[in-house]
Amino acid sequence: MGQIDYTTIETVESIIREPLEALRAYHYAKDAITMTDLLEDVVGMNEAGLICHPYKLRRGKNAGKYSYTLETDNNLNYIGTDEAGLRALIEAGAFDERGRIRMLPAGAPPGTLGSALSVRCYLGRPLQPRNIPLSPHS
Repeated sequence: MGQIDYTTIETVESIIREPLEALRAYHYAKDAITMTDLLEDVVGMNEAGLICHPYKLRRGKNAGKYSYTLETDNNLNYIGTDEAGLRALIEAGAFDERGRIRMLPAGAPPGTLGSALSVRCYLGRPLQPRNIPLSPHS
């Protein structure tokens, strides 16, 4: 086996590039949101106007749960819940006037960070939270 010249940064980068790219791809695939992780009958809209749905978190203290807050001015107090718990909150009107759920657009690429969004529609029925327009441009 021949000797490798480790004196140049380009050589070192070329040696580690492929394993690093493979490792990144593995982690993105492992953390990718599948369509079964999205609650497609719960709808929000992000600032770009894309339809979004709640998703299960993959990491942290709420891993495997949907994340929500009932506060409107604080991004620190998120609570994790299962699907039944989230649906019960929506059906009880907890998100009618305030509160947000972490959501992503369907088909978002792996590694995309979710946004905390208001529920706009549930089971095909629109919800119109007070002081929040139905579209970001209205």
